[in-house]
Amino acid sequence: MKKTLSHYEILRELGRGGMATVYEAIDINSQRRVALKVLLPQFSTDKVMRTRFLREAGAGMKLEHPGIARVYEVAEVRNESFMAMELIEGRTLDELIEEEVFDVERVIDVGLKVADALAAAHEKGIIHRDIKPQNIMVSNGRVKVMDFGLVRITEASRITSIHEIVGTLHYMSPQQATGIEIDERSDIFSLGVVLYQLLTGTLPFEGDHPGAIIHSILHSDPLRMDELREGIPIEVEQVVFKALQKKPQDRYQTAAELRSDLETVTRISKGNNLRLIASEEVFAERIRGFYSPLVGRESELRMLEDRVDRMLKGDGSTILVSGHAGIGKSRLIWEVARKAKREKVRYFAATCVFGKELPYRPVLEVIRSYLELKGVRSPERLSNFIKEKAPHLADRMAVIQTLLLMMGEKETSLVNKEQLWDTATELVKVMAQDRPVLLHLDDLHWADAPTLNLFGYLSANTRGERILIAATYRREELSGEPRSHFLLSVLEKMRKEGLYEEINLERLDEKQTDNLICSVFAHSHFPEAFTKSMFEETEGNPLFVLETLKLLQDQGIIVQENGGWRLTRRVEKFAIPKRVNDVIRNRLSSLSREERILVEVASVQGRSFQSDPLSHCLGLPRMKVLRGLHDLEQSHYLIHSSEREYHFDHGKIRDAVYESLIPELRKEYHRLLAEYFARDFGEREEYAGKIAHHLLEADQKNEALPHLIKAGQSAKKLFANEEAVRYFDKGIEVVNKLLEQQHTPDLQRTRLTLLKGRAEVKALIGSYDDARVDYEDIIRVGRSLQDPKEEAHGLSGFGATLRKRDDEIAMTYYQQALGIQREIADKLGEGSTLMGLGGIHYDRDDYDTALRCFQESLQIQRQIENKRGEGSALNGIGNIHYNLGNYDTALDHFGQSLQIWRELGDRLGEGNALNNIGNVHLDRGHYDVALSSYEQSLAIKRQIGDKLGEANVLNNIGNIYATRGDFLRSLTDYEESLEIQRQIGNRLGEGDALGNIGYVYWNRADYEMALSRYEQSLAVRKEIRDKEGQWESQHHLCKLWLNVGDREKALGRAKEAARIAETVAAKKMNARFRIDTGLAKLLRGDYTKAHLDIGKGLEIARKMMGIDAIIEALELLTEVEIQRGNGKKASQYAEEALGLASRKEKKPDAARAHLLHSRIHLSQGDLREAEFHASEALGIARGCGMKEQLWHAHHYLGKIALTRKDSPSAQLHLHEAVQIVEVILSNLTGDMAESYRGRSEVKELYAGLESVHRRRRD
Repeated sequence: MKKTLSHYEILRELGRGGMATVYEAIDINSQRRVALKVLLPQFSTDKVMRTRFLREAGAGMKLEHPGIARVYEVAEVRNESFMAMELIEGRTLDELIEEEVFDVERVIDVGLKVADALAAAHEKGIIHRDIKPQNIMVSNGRVKVMDFGLVRITEASRITSIHEIVGTLHYMSPQQATGIEIDERSDIFSLGVVLYQLLTGTLPFEGDHPGAIIHSILHSDPLRMDELREGIPIEVEQVVFKALQKKPQDRYQTAAELRSDLETVTRISKGNNLRLIASEEVFAERIRGFYSPLVGRESELRMLEDRVDRMLKGDGSTILVSGHAGIGKSRLIWEVARKAKREKVRYFAATCVFGKELPYRPVLEVIRSYLELKGVRSPERLSNFIKEKAPHLADRMAVIQTLLLMMGEKETSLVNKEQLWDTATELVKVMAQDRPVLLHLDDLHWADAPTLNLFGYLSANTRGERILIAATYRREELSGEPRSHFLLSVLEKMRKEGLYEEINLERLDEKQTDNLICSVFAHSHFPEAFTKSMFEETEGNPLFVLETLKLLQDQGIIVQENGGWRLTRRVEKFAIPKRVNDVIRNRLSSLSREERILVEVASVQGRSFQSDPLSHCLGLPRMKVLRGLHDLEQSHYLIHSSEREYHFDHGKIRDAVYESLIPELRKEYHRLLAEYFARDFGEREEYAGKIAHHLLEADQKNEALPHLIKAGQSAKKLFANEEAVRYFDKGIEVVNKLLEQQHTPDLQRTRLTLLKGRAEVKALIGSYDDARVDYEDIIRVGRSLQDPKEEAHGLSGFGATLRKRDDEIAMTYYQQALGIQREIADKLGEGSTLMGLGGIHYDRDDYDTALRCFQESLQIQRQIENKRGEGSALNGIGNIHYNLGNYDTALDHFGQSLQIWRELGDRLGEGNALNNIGNVHLDRGHYDVALSSYEQSLAIKRQIGDKLGEANVLNNIGNIYATRGDFLRSLTDYEESLEIQRQIGNRLGEGDALGNIGYVYWNRADYEMALSRYEQSLAVRKEIRDKEGQWESQHHLCKLWLNVGDREKALGRAKEAARIAETVAAKKMNARFRIDTGLAKLLRGDYTKAHLDIGKGLEIARKMMGIDAIIEALELLTEVEIQRGNGKKASQYAEEALGLASRKEKKPDAARAHLLHSRIHLSQGDLREAEFHASEALGIARGCGMKEQLWHAHHYLGKIALTRKDSPSAQLHLHEAVQIVEVILSNLTGDMAESYRGRSEVKELYAGLESVHRRRRD
């Protein structure tokens, strides 16, 4: 550093900018301390820059104002240009913003002083052009605007290039950002940005890169301040928004006006009733260009407005708007949104794009938009936001980061698609916590299957929220496909559940068409023939009408005259195009060559596009592209801008442009776009599908393959299985064609990767036949490449797909894979295959062999330190010991598994292990311990959003309460489980939950309700071919009809249950088959054969430790022996059943066993024992609400009293029994009621009570 420059002694460096270095110096002549700004060496040699510096810096010497840093001297010495300025002690605003929050009064004070300084400068014709916090110094209450070194005297010749950006980007006015001529109103805009930042702590216009920031400045409206900070007066907000208007003519016209309004705000805050220059119109949504009021949609508009009103009260809903292209679907929702915003409703819109986007993109785009409004743009800020605003989602942070593509330090594995859907839904609910939300999804007909599934889930789970979902689709796009459009199946499901209402928009009639024309051209004088011709040619399609009007205006056929509009030609002298595409093409012909090229490249991007790719493809400066897009929007009305991107005004416009491109040019544009996205975003998964799309369209198929693989893998990770298959399908199609031309090992390996990806997804979604085809191909390719590891992978995968269909063949394939893996020492593959083999033996109830497989796999997993594999093997071993009744050993293995999952931070594994531990304690009868484990598991499932796991654990908790006889509480858990199973579309779980609910009603003798739920459960289980579930439903229906008294129906169900049980390979079903076969024989009165079959079933059940099957077999054997007159043997069976039920605290079974005992002892004349057991049954049944057992207990006690000739007691019990029977009958109708009345026990009851009455009368 030099010590002197001219007559200044340099003391120290204060700072360095892009143009000059600033030093603290002392004027040797006057001993005054100054700030010395010296042009950087690279600019000192540039004559143009030196001239500019000296001229513009010299302008600052004209300014003398207490709020402006003075310029003392501007000079040049030995080719070094410098200026000496007032040295101000203090701190700049940007330093202060980092450390403290400004109160409103202080912000107004800063604004007043800066506006006053600008007013003084503007009076002298000087514009600052770089108002920003760094150039505003605050010192002891004084405010100084610094650095007029970049100002330019308005009369001076222009030196700066039109495309050069001077100043700091975030604070630029739209005019400055696009490089056009500016005036003092640009400084007013920049000061508005500073005031907004001081008030809210956030910049009004932001972006990830310069182009995005400029786009935001040009097109985005600032977020209302109450979204960011409470307590800002509306008047202050109006002043700032007035300064931030996009068009200079809409801002304050002078800094003095801005100063005046700030002074007025200060007086208003003190209670004065004054008016501002700025009105509430500054918040109004900008309407661009060719606008017409909504015509012919009055009733539809009223309906939507009504749904908005309901939503504001917490009654959310979903509305679908359907109709042909151009009919006005999106416009209708947009109009409602404009009105809704006045009620502080947040409006978010997203468009579904066909074929090349990330799954769930529209919904996730909306969530990201909301988070960006809240300043959330990084994983750190996201974490803080969730902790503060949605602490219930804190345990799902990794899921949220994956969804929003804000990855943390390590990648997470999602649990299931339901977790993903539920997390997205919870985030949308968070959006509506402080303000209602209108969510607009456009073009559902283009949405992928994952997005449509999420749409259905959102609709079902936001009905009690301040959320209105409005979506559009074209009916014509849903027909003509080789298979039914997925949207149709989603809508059918939603319709059945009453999840949406629909508005179908029709074309305008002739009168409405006339009204539309008049709304666009007010005070028009068009002949009737013109309106008629317009209606006939456009058929009342609003888009066609408006595009035609734009064309006629462009062609000079419609002109303005004397405040109105007229035609320059007679109607018969000009032709209205026959199709909307013709209109659009005619309009496009009016574009300049540069504009046409710009819109062509935009059309190749798609319906939505961004400016940066256009700059890359065309090799143009960003400013030139932005100016061109500005003209396309403001002058030609072809496109419009949103927060992040541009959109064609209608898909038809984009299609017309794209289809007009010659094939070679179209390919080249696609190639350039692929090049851009691969260069800047090639590592990001969410761009893989887009890059692959452009490469395929550019006919660069080989280059597309890795991106297709990445896109498929990314979709699979997000459970977007249909999309994953689509990418893998395309990749396999491409690689097969390439292999026909060149059969290389590299291409074969690429094909192998694609086949493995597709096979895994196919197996995951249950398309086992398709998966087997791929695994066979994998085996062949592995052998062709002489790669035994890949061959074994194919063999193992093939075996896995056959497990449920033909386990013998599956075993063969697993064994082949295992042999290869052992030969090549593929320990990871060997451990996995052993788990598959063990699974087959487990399903067969061959627990010894299964245990050996799992234990061998466990040993391998520990050798290779695969903790996840170790946890899975421990879980498998634990399940075997659980089924064998080795509860301590099972708990030990589940406990080890739990510890591993906790060490890994795997919340899903932890929740599953806790659920398994709960199962062991449930079977042991340790209900409180089981309940504790289940509740811990349930809490984790809810925290991580595992809806399937949540529903299953709720089912288990319901089982505890049902076992204990607390049927009302169990019903609550079962019904909650059912609701979730239906939400997530899990038919297997739905069938189970319905069966459990039926079981509760059966135990409470609500037989019609039980019948309804059992039959619903059976229907679901038949639909999904759940054999074990079908057996359970038939078995329960048999027992129901037995209770009702219809032995024929009971026999039919018993036979069907036995038939199904025989077809299920598992050993445990052998016990069920024998028991049901015996039950059928019992119902036919063949007691000897019944005893034989049930006895065999009991023997199997004892080996399998099937507690429920054992108790049921003992109860049936008791009944057989009663019918055979063998009271002693019957009593032994009943005693064993009672002992087991009591030890396991299975109250309902204990009540039934007590009744069997009472019945046996009563028949033997042992009144004391009969009374004891009847009384025990009575107490249990009353506590559990088991009406059937309750009236039987009263009946037996009444019979005992009659035998003892205790008429009062007999009458009391028999009367009570009859009352309960009447309650049961009151809930039965038709044949069911008749059957129940016809039961011999019921007839005996009524006869007994009548006998008591006769005795007492006698």
